[in-house]
Amino acid sequence: MNHKHFKNARWGVFLLAALLLALCFALSGCDYEDLYPTHEHNFEFLTNVYGEAVYEDGVITDVKRVPCGQWRDKFEGYVCSICGKQLYKPAGSGGTQPCETTGRYKVTTEPTCTKAGVDTATCFYCHKVYTKSVPALGHDYKNVAAKAPTCTEPGNTAGRKCRRCGHLHSGEELPALGHIWSEPTYSWSADLSACTASRVCARGHVDDGQHL
Repeated sequence: MNHKHFKNARWGVFLLAALLLALCFALSGCDYEDLYPTHEHNFEFLTNVYGEAVYEDGVITDVKRVPCGQWRDKFEGYVCSICGKQLYKPAGSGGTQPCETTGRYKVTTEPTCTKAGVDTATCFYCHKVYTKSVPALGHDYKNVAAKAPTCTEPGNTAGRKCRRCGHLHSGEELPALGHIWSEPTYSWSADLSACTASRVCARGHVDDGQHL
C-alpha cells in the first residue's frame, strides 16, 4: 500500500469511528461522559428534596419518600445544565414526613350563613383522615318590599333579607293568617249513597270538600 492509499484508509477509519460515535450518542446508547471524557458538569441548584438517600457505589443516586410519621433527611438537588445528570447533597435536618393531603381536601359539610362547614382529606399513603373547618358564609342581605301574609303563606314588612337563608336583618316577619272557614255545606249524590262536605274561607279559599 502506497502512502496515498494509506492516508485515505486512515481518514476512512476516522470518519467511520466519528459516525459510529455520533450515532451512538443520538440513540442515547452511550453516556455523554463515555463519549467525551473531558466533559465537566455544570451543576445548578434545582430544588430541596426530602426523604431517604439511595446509594450506588457510595454516591447518592436518588432520594425516596419515607412512610408518614417517620424521620426524613433534607437534600439539595442539582442538575447539570449540559447533560441533565442529577446530583444530591445532604443539607441538614429534615424533620418528620407529613401526610400527603395537599390538593386532596373536599367539602363534606357545606357552610351556611351562620355555621361553619367541614373539608376532609385522606392521605394517599397511610389513609389517615384529616378535617379542617370552613368559615361560615355570613348573611348576604338585600332590600325587600313589604309583603302581606295570606292564609297559608307568611309575609313581612319592608326591610333587608338574606338572599341565602331568608334571615331578616330589619323589618318583621308576619305569620300566615290561617283560614276563616264558613259552616260546611253538604251535597248528596243522586242515589243518596255518598255525601260531600265543602266550605269556603272568608278570604276566598275554597275547600274542595270531603267525602262522608
